[in-house]
Amino acid sequence: MDEDDGEKYNQPKKAQVHKYDSGAADLQKVTDYEEEKEIPSQITQSAVTNILDTSKTKLNEPGEGTTIVIKKEDVELLINEMELTKCTAEKTLRKYQGDVKKALIAMLTT
Repeated sequence: MDEDDGEKYNQPKKAQVHKYDSGAADLQKVTDYEEEKEIPSQITQSAVTNILDTSKTKLNEPGEGTTIVIKKEDVELLINEMELTKCTAEKTLRKYQGDVKKALIAMLTT
């Protein structure tokens, strides 16, 4: 009977040790969850930085504050030949400072 008593005492100890191990596993899950939350915030921060850099670059582009002369014939050429809307044709010509050749080459190569 002494051997049976020893087995009874060993079983609860194993259960108690297992109980404490599950707490460590829960702590590990919480730690992993917190680490996962930190990664998206870093990604978000880098995305915002990229957006701000892009907007600064757009502000510094030449031709933003200057007047660009766009010929009506050039707009009509882009509308008819490239099947663009008037607005898109004008934006494209502004992007290339009114040079229809550069605009056409850029549109054909991209």
